[in-house]
Parts: sequence; C-alpha cells; structure tokens
Amino acid sequence: MLGCVLGTTLLASCGLFRKGKKTNSTKTVVQEHPVDAKAVKVYDTLTVAPPTIVAPKYNEALAAKYAPLWQQVPNYQTFSGKAKCHFEGRGQNQDFTAHIRVKKNEAIWVNVSALGGLVNVARIYATPDSFMLMNYLEKSVTSMRTEEANKVLPFPVDFAMLQNLFIGSALRQDGEIQSIQEETTVTHFNIKKDNFNQILTFNTLNNILSGFKVFLDNDNSVATETLSGYQLLQNINFPKERVIQAINQGYPYLLEMNFTDAGFNTTVDMPFSVPKSYQRK
Repeated sequence: MLGCVLGTTLLASCGLFRKGKKTNSTKTVVQEHPVDAKAVKVYDTLTVAPPTIVAPKYNEALAAKYAPLWQQVPNYQTFSGKAKCHFEGRGQNQDFTAHIRVKKNEAIWVNVSALGGLVNVARIYATPDSFMLMNYLEKSVTSMRTEEANKVLPFPVDFAMLQNLFIGSALRQDGEIQSIQEETTVTHFNIKKDNFNQILTFNTLNNILSGFKVFLDNDNSVATETLSGYQLLQNINFPKERVIQAINQGYPYLLEMNFTDAGFNTTVDMPFSVPKSYQRK
C-alpha cells in the first residue's frame, strides 16, 4: 500500500520509501522484530508475520451475498484531491501536502510539497506503461516502465492498484475468496490472486470498506490501511481520512492522510515539464 504497499507512490516520491538494507551500523541493523510500539503507531491489525490463509469457510450463498462488495468500483472518470500527510519511519517524521489527480485507467499525477506549499518536493506522472518521478530537491528526474517501479516499492503493484489506493477502493477486484467471516458489525474477506493476499474488512451495516491488510506469500512485509471520514461526493462514498501502516524488512512505517479537498469528474490538468538542467536517471 507501501514500504507500506502500499504505498506508496507518495512515499517513493519523497525518497522515503525504499526497501531497507541491512548494514553494520548499530543504528540501522535490522533485528528479527525491530518494532518498537512506542516509536510508531502500530495498530492491532498490523503484525510482523502475515496471517496464514486457511481453507474456505463460506457457502455459495454467503459468497454471492458479499462478493459484490469487494468487486465494486466507483463510477468516475477523473479525481482530484488535496491531502495533508504525516509520515513516520526510519528515523524520519515529516509533514507534507499531496495534490493528487487521476484520469481513470489513463494517468495518475501527484505533486508533493512542504512548508504549506512553499517548497516543491517531488512530482509523479504515471500511466499504465510508464512511471516518471521528478525530485525537485535533487534536481533529477527518473523514468521507468511501470513494472520497474517495483524496484522502489516493496510490493508488486500495477497502475490499477495505485489508482484504487488513492480513490479508496480495494486494491484489486480479482482473485478467489479464501474465506469469509461474518460478524455482527463487520465482514472480513480473505482474497488471493497468485501470491498477492488481501484481507478486506467491510462495515456490515452500510457495506463500506473500513480497512484492509495486504501481504505476499513467503514475505514478512505486511501493510494495512484504515479508512474513515466517509463523505458522499458525486454519489461516491469517499474516505477522507486514511491511516496506512507497513512493516518492510522489519522496519515500521506510518502514513496518515487527511483529504481537505476532493472531487470527481472535473477537468484535471497534469503538467510535467522537466527543466533541461535536471539530471535524468
């Protein structure tokens, strides 16, 4: 969602979210479980070891009743939003603002700034085939194919997953249900596609996604996202408050997002002009 699966492009854009590397430094040596609950806000739903997916625990009627919840995709053409963000991880504690624009299935544009917008930090332009990152602080631009972006993201992601992350939907709408746990107020889905696992939690009373956990087979990395503060925008239930957490290479990360502005189906511009003096990577 990110050194968090998640995560994501925002963190990658700041150079904050790269896969951790073990060193001999006493400050950065990765212990077996180097998670200090006092140092980072780790929710009960986040664990170092991904849970084991068990055999299916549902009948066909239950699957037919709930499957449409995770397969639904908001009906929109464009999205534009502004989010106040707070990041913690690897000794960093930063606040920044992210302007996010999406043309469904075509392009994603993200501009990251600090100090109330006075300092541009980074800009991203992604399509289903390409990924470009402009780092204003380093005066450089990095171009790669979308699948190569996995070199800086801890989970293999595609364009559709990234846009779903920003919109607030389940990351993937395909896969097979492994189990469904129906409770009084929430329903949990265990869904698997290849080696990618999602555990989705829906509010049973209003059928709204309240959170999810993602992880890969044979990998200790795990990420969760909680979604709240839903507001109806152009007939779309949009979660304005997000808390994304991850443990990658044993390191905990936290990203809090509070959308102060958001809207669907408006005209969006995606400027991405690289100065000649910038180094190309």
